[in-house]
Amino acid sequence: MISSETAASERPGADATRDLVALEQLRLAHRNTSVSQAASLVIAVLITLVLWPVTEKSHLLSWFAVVVCSIFPRLALSRRFFKQDRAGAAADVDRWIRWTRVGVLLSGMIWGSAALWLYPTEDPHRELFLCLMLVGVSTGALPLLAPLPGAFPLYAGAIVLPLVTVFILKNQFIYLMIALAALLELYTWIVSANRYRHTISDSQHLRFQNEALVANLTASNETALAAKHEADAANLAKSKFLANMSHEIRTPMNAILGLTHLGLEAPAEKQREYLRKINDSAGLLLNILNDILDFSKIEAGKITLESVDFDLHRVMDRISSTIGAQARAKYLEFVIYIAPQTPRYLQGDPLRLGQVLLNLASNAVKFTQRGSVTVSVVPESVTAEKTVLRYSVSDTGIGLTPEQRQRLFQAFSQADSSTTRKFGGTGLGLAISKRLVELMGGDIQVDSEYGQGSIFHFSVPFHRAEDGAEITLAEAQSRRTIARSDLEGLRGARVLVAEDNPINQHIILQFLEKAELAVTLVENGLMAVEKARARSFDVILMDIQMPVMDGLQAARALRQLPQLSQTPIIALTANVFQSDIQLCLEAGMNDHVGKPIQVEELFSKLAQWLALAGFQATATAPRPPEPSEPTAAIAPASHNAQPILDTAGALDRMGHDRVLLNKLLVLFRQTEAQTPQRVQQALTSGDTALARRLAHTLKSSAGTIGANRLQAAARAAEQAITTATAFSEELTLELQAAHQEALAEIERLDLKP
Repeated sequence: MISSETAASERPGADATRDLVALEQLRLAHRNTSVSQAASLVIAVLITLVLWPVTEKSHLLSWFAVVVCSIFPRLALSRRFFKQDRAGAAADVDRWIRWTRVGVLLSGMIWGSAALWLYPTEDPHRELFLCLMLVGVSTGALPLLAPLPGAFPLYAGAIVLPLVTVFILKNQFIYLMIALAALLELYTWIVSANRYRHTISDSQHLRFQNEALVANLTASNETALAAKHEADAANLAKSKFLANMSHEIRTPMNAILGLTHLGLEAPAEKQREYLRKINDSAGLLLNILNDILDFSKIEAGKITLESVDFDLHRVMDRISSTIGAQARAKYLEFVIYIAPQTPRYLQGDPLRLGQVLLNLASNAVKFTQRGSVTVSVVPESVTAEKTVLRYSVSDTGIGLTPEQRQRLFQAFSQADSSTTRKFGGTGLGLAISKRLVELMGGDIQVDSEYGQGSIFHFSVPFHRAEDGAEITLAEAQSRRTIARSDLEGLRGARVLVAEDNPINQHIILQFLEKAELAVTLVENGLMAVEKARARSFDVILMDIQMPVMDGLQAARALRQLPQLSQTPIIALTANVFQSDIQLCLEAGMNDHVGKPIQVEELFSKLAQWLALAGFQATATAPRPPEPSEPTAAIAPASHNAQPILDTAGALDRMGHDRVLLNKLLVLFRQTEAQTPQRVQQALTSGDTALARRLAHTLKSSAGTIGANRLQAAARAAEQAITTATAFSEELTLELQAAHQEALAEIERLDLKP
């Protein structure tokens, strides 16, 4: 039987309620069909028996047969209605109403035909009996058919109107009065039926509205309950995370404080050992802070991806050099596999790709006690425009249970609450990796079996490198050799260098003096103008942001001197946006070299402009062979997934001169030790120009030595100062953390001045 809780209408609002009410009206109209049809059969039998003596037998039997035959379709229609499912009935509610009305009308017409076909005109008693039966049939249908709109008027009208017609045809006053009374009674019945129907309809509307309200309240309660459970779960996860984080922070902090106390009272020979342990603990603490800050940046939507040409092999080489040491320390086999058909030169963000792979590989080594770790790259699809690469990091470590895999990539969560206590970590690394992969257009997955190891894999699309990028990137590896061969044409050139940053001064002097150029160094633009007035130079290298007089002002002043109108001026700037370069050109400069300074780019620009100026190199004795590189190589920190100092990149910029890099690291430690504090002090005193210059200098120095995180933090600080943006606490903490991280790493390398 169809209930009031019909899934009927999927239409919202008033239409849904209308369909529910109509369906309930149909249910009321059909619910007593069997009883009403049984009563109809009894009445038809009585009419037949009473009229048998005075009515034509064939007519009476024909009518009775039609009545009996009409009962079965009505019963079948009702049975089919109640057998149909709720959704089907609701979908066809209008059709069911039409068919029910048709059935009611036909039934009424059959009863009404008795007045025209069987009326006993010669017997007043039987005449009265027939009238009473027909009126009774009409009246009895009132409560049954009234709920359905239009049903009762059709039924009663089809019965009463033929009877009224008979009375009118008699053309007698008494029958005319009876006809009038019958019409009035029919009207009264119809009015009563409509009122009854409206009452039922209003009641049903209220019922279904109440049911909908209860359902909505129930759903709201369930939603609120689910949200509460979710919030409780999130709070529990964060509580566990904070507990783990507290443990992670307190452990190295206790070591730092304890070892510092011991170091203050220890003899000199023990102090170095304590300092090394303090440095290791400080590095561990910085890793924790890095994870928190990186995740907060991603959550705030402050991480954007670059799209540059890069060498995939170089990215994988850095992973091998960084993670390989960790694996070898644990006697693990570490394998890098690149499928032969994998394109080497791509366009994307190599930094973020490397960060994800370093994180996954570092985790694999951390959770593997024996066996191997493999990082592989296999192409999934390769077209002329785009390449989809599948990266996999597999290990033979502890593996994961199905429950652990479900919460693996959630923030503030690790596979097991005991993981942090045993292996360390913040529980944010995989969440960060997942977000970065999603930013790159992929999705990170894990296949793992507890005790058997894990495979982390993701697929991301890359555009193919621009035409000629292969040559450009490949040549970048060999430019050091090419540059050395080109230095013969630069010997003896007189170069004026205006640079206030001690680190940049040192590196430029090393580059130029090594190439046997005559270098004059000044610290600001005003000194550069005075030196240029006093003597002639073949080329001028000009920093942009300097005290007293900046590079743009100095360039304009130099161009006012007749003897320097054609002297090449090359800008040295860490601001490499096109707008910055355009300002340099408008000030009278000829070209620019970006910071951190790339040795090959510097010599290429010098050779280009000296040749255009007609410079002729001086003849000197053959260049002595360069000394071999010292054996004390600079190694990246093994405890961090991403190197604190990108020494590989720094060495590339310096022509793989490790001695020079060592000197610059020592010089950075000496000259930039208090720079973040000086920036904050300058801002506090309102000297934004000094603060901006300090941040700019720190950005340049950090980029030179490969402290990429510090460079980014200094760049953000410089931008905030330049645009008068509020220097937020987050920005301050990031700058200080990155600065301390870089200093700690330099200290760990134990370089001598």
